[in-house]
Amino acid sequence: MAEAGPACSESFAWTARCKSIADFRSAAFTAPWEAGQANSAALAKMAKLVTQADETPAPAWVPPQPSRQRPLPQSRLPLLPPQEPNFRGKKTLVLDLDETLVHSSFTPVTCDLVLSVFLGTEEHKVYVRKRPGVDEFLKAVAKLYEVAIFTASTSLYANALLDVLDQRGWIQHRLFREACTRYKEGYVKDLSLLGRNLNDVIIVDNMPVCYALQPENAIPIRTWKHDPEDTELMDLLPILLSLAHVEEIPRMLKEILAYEASEDDADEAGAG
Repeated sequence: MAEAGPACSESFAWTARCKSIADFRSAAFTAPWEAGQANSAALAKMAKLVTQADETPAPAWVPPQPSRQRPLPQSRLPLLPPQEPNFRGKKTLVLDLDETLVHSSFTPVTCDLVLSVFLGTEEHKVYVRKRPGVDEFLKAVAKLYEVAIFTASTSLYANALLDVLDQRGWIQHRLFREACTRYKEGYVKDLSLLGRNLNDVIIVDNMPVCYALQPENAIPIRTWKHDPEDTELMDLLPILLSLAHVEEIPRMLKEILAYEASEDDADEAGAG
């Protein structure tokens, strides 16, 4: 008989999700920087607002060294303010924005939202598609987590988008490009700068390099642009709702991966 998985695993739909976690984490330390490619005037304009990296990939990308909780320099304040009384004791859920919750384009497309954004004195329309289930997802996680958006996009664009996307106030904090740590041709989101215990922090992001400093706190999600049948956000909900009650997020995610690896080994042995 196979050994039991982690204590909270019975409430999870493990198989597909845990494999994706393992695959994405492995890719974070082997793949080159996924730089944005501006192959048209429209995409070039969008790159100024929302790309998470410069246009030229690093010739030999070396990931930053993973880091656990470290003291902030005395001159630097935490990125987040102290938790408000109604959020004390809750874990912090950090969500990426572009290609995780939405997809934006300067090119007119069928979309859910249209924004007006200024680049200098020139106004541009931004066409935004919402990932399937994003409204239900945000509403559900806001009941159990302190929710923060952490995006490598500019505040000019992201604030305009979030003002429309989050009219109910499910998101407590917004962090933009200036809060990221610059690394080679891109941006890394250093969770140790949030001012939260890393045992109580989860990040959901489609770009592994963005959480390369704390991969043990990450739940990867596949990049989304337009698939109307996508279910990633709703598939994540059972996992996030259960993780809201565990003592140590990194330890539990590690146990999930170890359990899934043992199941894969057992399947391979049985097939042989």
